[in-house]
Amino acid sequence: MRLRGWLLAGFLGAFLSLGATALPVIPRIALLGLDYSTNEERLKLESAIRGRIIAAWLRTRRFEVVERERVQLLVKEMRFQDSGLVDRSTLQRLGRLLGAELALLGRVSVRDGLLGCRVDVSLEMVRVSTGPWVEEVRASGSGGGLSSEGSAERALDALDRDLAEKLLRRYPPRGRVLRVLDAKRFIADLGSRDGLKSSQKVRVLQMERVQTSRGDFEELPMQIGEAAVDELQAGLSIFKMKKGPMPQLDLVVECKP
Repeated sequence: MRLRGWLLAGFLGAFLSLGATALPVIPRIALLGLDYSTNEERLKLESAIRGRIIAAWLRTRRFEVVERERVQLLVKEMRFQDSGLVDRSTLQRLGRLLGAELALLGRVSVRDGLLGCRVDVSLEMVRVSTGPWVEEVRASGSGGGLSSEGSAERALDALDRDLAEKLLRRYPPRGRVLRVLDAKRFIADLGSRDGLKSSQKVRVLQMERVQTSRGDFEELPMQIGEAAVDELQAGLSIFKMKKGPMPQLDLVVECKP
């Protein structure tokens, strides 16, 4: 066990020194607009809510998020307002200029009641290239309790948990096979930081690049096997194939929700 631990640590150092250039395509997503419905006092939560939303998407490790500073700079240069929703043609133009394949638009409602602060978020993910609405996610959080002190923070924490749970269920974290150890075992960059547990089973995927009816290309996963965690680490783990072919470097592993 200790020997394998040293193997993982040594391999991680070598891997980082060489750089990581062979990742499966990760789409870039830009949070372009949040439309708020709240009182003036609760508008102070705007930055915190935006931060929680971005953190939840990053946690899936399935998307690269465009920095807010870049979004704000472009919006300012184009004289748009990023505090409200934009129409589809504007959204596509903004997304292309930011180099994003996907865009997020959302509505946020913040209310104070007898049971404290409540935050509701509705997000729509849009494909920049063609514009159809492709995904919708709703999440909410309540401050709870009869005391208003700390109610907003409790509501944000509850929103964070609800949104993260729904996103991770819809977009379970993926990692790539970095090294094949033998006919059954391999190392992949998926670990406890991604919610993985000892002996947990994962899907083994082959990413297929296919042309869609729109004429563009997408990488679609095809499950070819199943593996289980043999040794768990924070960022890298050793897996053992349970079903399917011998592991290869072009394969992807995905947490089972």
